[in-house]
Amino acid sequence: MPDQNTEAYRDAAKDFYTALRETWERLVEELLLGKVVERYSSGVMTQSLRGVTVDDDDFKIIFFAMKRVSEFSGHDQAAGKQVPTPKPDEMKADLDVIDNYRQLITKRVETTAVARKKLEEPPIAKVA
Repeated sequence: MPDQNTEAYRDAAKDFYTALRETWERLVEELLLGKVVERYSSGVMTQSLRGVTVDDDDFKIIFFAMKRVSEFSGHDQAAGKQVPTPKPDEMKADLDVIDNYRQLITKRVETTAVARKKLEEPPIAKVA
Protein backbone atom coordinates (compact mmCIF):
# COMPACT_ATOMS: atom_id res chain seq x y z
CA MET A 1 0.00 0.00 0.00
CA PRO A 2 1.39 3.44 -0.84
CA ASP A 3 2.46 5.82 1.91
CA GLN A 4 -0.60 8.01 2.35
CA ASN A 5 1.34 10.81 4.01
CA THR A 6 3.34 11.81 0.95
CA GLU A 7 2.83 14.64 -1.49
CA ALA A 8 2.75 12.08 -4.32
CA TYR A 9 -0.19 10.27 -2.68
CA ARG A 10 -2.06 13.54 -2.10
CA ASP A 11 -1.50 14.49 -5.76
CA ALA A 12 -2.73 11.08 -6.92
CA ALA A 13 -5.84 11.40 -4.72
CA LYS A 14 -6.51 14.88 -6.12
CA ASP A 15 -6.14 13.56 -9.67
CA PHE A 16 -8.51 10.69 -8.84
CA TYR A 17 -11.18 13.06 -7.50
CA THR A 18 -10.73 15.49 -10.39
CA ALA A 19 -11.39 12.63 -12.82
CA LEU A 20 -14.30 11.42 -10.69
CA ARG A 21 -15.85 14.91 -10.67
CA GLU A 22 -15.53 15.08 -14.46
CA THR A 23 -17.10 11.63 -14.71
CA TRP A 24 -20.08 12.76 -12.61
CA GLU A 25 -20.50 15.75 -14.94
CA ARG A 26 -20.37 13.50 -18.00
CA LEU A 27 -22.84 11.03 -16.41
CA VAL A 28 -25.33 13.85 -15.85
CA GLU A 29 -24.87 15.15 -19.38
CA GLU A 30 -24.98 11.85 -21.22
CA LEU A 31 -27.03 9.44 -19.10
CA LEU A 32 -29.29 11.36 -16.74
CA LEU A 33 -30.13 14.11 -19.24
CA GLY A 34 -29.88 11.80 -22.25
CA LYS A 35 -27.69 14.17 -24.27
CA VAL A 36 -30.63 16.56 -24.56
CA VAL A 37 -28.18 19.39 -23.97
CA GLU A 38 -24.48 18.81 -24.57
CA ARG A 39 -21.49 21.04 -23.98
CA TYR A 40 -20.19 22.68 -27.13
CA SER A 41 -23.28 21.67 -29.09
CA SER A 42 -25.42 24.23 -30.85
CA GLY A 43 -28.65 22.26 -30.65
CA VAL A 44 -31.07 20.93 -28.09
CA MET A 45 -32.11 17.35 -28.78
CA THR A 46 -35.72 17.42 -27.61
CA GLN A 47 -36.38 13.92 -28.98
CA SER A 48 -33.90 12.63 -26.40
CA LEU A 49 -36.28 13.61 -23.61
CA ARG A 50 -37.88 10.21 -24.23
CA GLY A 51 -35.53 8.60 -21.69
CA VAL A 52 -35.18 11.46 -19.21
CA THR A 53 -36.55 11.35 -15.69
CA VAL A 54 -34.98 13.39 -12.90
CA ASP A 55 -36.35 13.16 -9.38
CA ASP A 56 -35.40 14.29 -5.89
CA ASP A 57 -33.32 11.17 -5.28
CA ASP A 58 -31.22 12.00 -8.35
CA PHE A 59 -30.71 15.49 -7.02
CA LYS A 60 -29.61 14.24 -3.60
CA ILE A 61 -27.23 11.61 -4.97
CA ILE A 62 -25.58 14.02 -7.38
CA PHE A 63 -25.51 16.93 -4.93
CA PHE A 64 -23.73 15.00 -2.21
CA ALA A 65 -21.41 13.13 -4.60
CA MET A 66 -20.34 16.37 -6.28
CA LYS A 67 -19.91 18.06 -2.91
CA ARG A 68 -17.64 15.22 -1.82
CA VAL A 69 -15.51 15.07 -4.96
CA SER A 70 -15.18 18.85 -4.99
CA GLU A 71 -13.62 18.73 -1.52
CA PHE A 72 -10.66 16.84 -2.96
CA SER A 73 -10.38 18.10 -6.53
CA GLY A 74 -9.69 21.14 -8.59
CA HIS A 75 -10.52 23.69 -5.92
CA ASP A 76 -7.93 25.49 -3.87
CA GLN A 77 -8.57 24.65 -0.24
CA ALA A 78 -8.55 27.29 2.45
CA ALA A 79 -5.47 26.91 4.64
CA GLY A 80 -7.58 26.42 7.77
CA LYS A 81 -9.80 23.72 6.30
CA GLN A 82 -7.21 20.91 6.27
CA VAL A 83 -9.38 18.13 4.81
CA PRO A 84 -7.62 14.78 5.34
CA THR A 85 -6.62 12.98 2.15
CA PRO A 86 -9.00 10.07 1.51
CA LYS A 87 -7.76 6.56 2.06
CA PRO A 88 -7.96 3.97 -0.76
CA ASP A 89 -11.06 2.31 0.74
CA GLU A 90 -12.85 5.68 0.82
CA MET A 91 -11.88 6.31 -2.78
CA LYS A 92 -13.19 2.86 -3.72
CA ALA A 93 -16.48 3.63 -1.94
CA ASP A 94 -16.80 6.92 -3.86
CA LEU A 95 -16.14 5.06 -7.10
CA ASP A 96 -18.79 2.49 -6.17
CA VAL A 97 -21.35 5.28 -5.67
CA ILE A 98 -21.02 6.50 -9.25
CA ASP A 99 -20.93 2.98 -10.68
CA ASN A 100 -24.09 1.95 -8.80
CA TYR A 101 -25.81 5.15 -9.85
CA ARG A 102 -24.75 4.63 -13.47
CA GLN A 103 -26.30 1.17 -13.44
CA LEU A 104 -29.52 2.51 -11.90
CA ILE A 105 -29.81 5.32 -14.45
CA THR A 106 -29.04 3.03 -17.40
CA LYS A 107 -31.89 0.70 -16.41
CA ARG A 108 -34.26 3.61 -15.75
CA VAL A 109 -33.51 5.24 -19.11
CA GLU A 110 -34.34 2.01 -20.90
CA THR A 111 -37.61 1.55 -18.99
CA THR A 112 -38.61 5.19 -19.41
CA ALA A 113 -37.85 5.17 -23.13
CA VAL A 114 -40.11 2.13 -23.67
CA ALA A 115 -42.96 3.76 -21.72
CA ARG A 116 -42.52 7.08 -23.53
CA LYS A 117 -42.43 5.38 -26.93
CA LYS A 118 -45.94 4.13 -26.20
CA LEU A 119 -47.02 7.73 -25.55
CA GLU A 120 -45.99 8.58 -29.10
CA GLU A 121 -48.44 6.13 -30.62
CA PRO A 122 -51.55 7.72 -32.14
CA PRO A 123 -54.79 7.15 -30.27
CA ILE A 124 -56.84 4.17 -31.33
CA ALA A 125 -59.99 5.17 -33.13
CA LYS A 126 -63.20 4.16 -31.39
CA VAL A 127 -66.46 3.52 -33.15
CA ALA A 128 -69.46 4.78 -31.26
